[in-house]
Amino acid sequence: MNLAIRAFSALILLPVVLAAIHFGGMYFFALVTVALAISFYEALGLLLGAAPRRDQAVVLGFALGAVAGILALGSAGAGAALAAVWLGLIASAAVVVVRADEIEAAARRWVGAVFAALYAGVPLLLLLPLRSFTNDDLGARLIYLCMAATWANDTLAYFCGRAFGKRPLHKVLSPKKTWEGWWGGVVGSVGAALICQRFLLPELSVAAMLTFGLVMAVVVPLGDLSESLLKRAAGLKDSGDLIPGHGGLLDRIDGLLFAIPWTYLFALIAFAP
Repeated sequence: MNLAIRAFSALILLPVVLAAIHFGGMYFFALVTVALAISFYEALGLLLGAAPRRDQAVVLGFALGAVAGILALGSAGAGAALAAVWLGLIASAAVVVVRADEIEAAARRWVGAVFAALYAGVPLLLLLPLRSFTNDDLGARLIYLCMAATWANDTLAYFCGRAFGKRPLHKVLSPKKTWEGWWGGVVGSVGAALICQRFLLPELSVAAMLTFGLVMAVVVPLGDLSESLLKRAAGLKDSGDLIPGHGGLLDRIDGLLFAIPWTYLFALIAFAP
């Protein structure tokens, strides 16, 4: 039943995401802004739990996303994304300093805001320069590549783990994940990269796409385990309940948060002049 709910949720959300990537412009800015605000809110929830004034996360998340969109309109470079994060941190500092009635709690909230911005903010903001990388068409194709390799890794890891899993990958953080599932994820990310090379990125070599897929086979499960670490430390099963069958948005994009920076770096290397 849970699998059916997960599939239904994906079928509802996937066309919206793909359409925003395809059309770009303000549609894509809106998608990134909303994802950024929700991810920032959930990340602070994992870090700070039910701490007082958690509503600050909503304000700061939307502020950070708004700054990102404004900067992206004027510059599509990665520098704009980093500047957006920095301005978001300045805004968070201002909020915490003004309301620093409990010093220890205020310091903890600020540290949580900084980490949340780095953990969720930087990868999602990098989607903006990646979408406009070199030209509009190539940027969209690179994002499709990142998504395909990430989701193929997740999907094959899940089904191979259920069918053949015996040896735990990490007993403490995620006891249900297995090495057999991880190898399924390797096949998924490499296979998706090669398929994308054939139909989306024929200008890149097979060797380059093999390299991309193999690195994705490492960073995607690492992103998953990293979010599991945050949830375990917070004593929570999910980062939220936004998406039926999936939990919070971070539960759905934890692997992407590590995959996006690698995809951006790969693009810089593969298409270097």
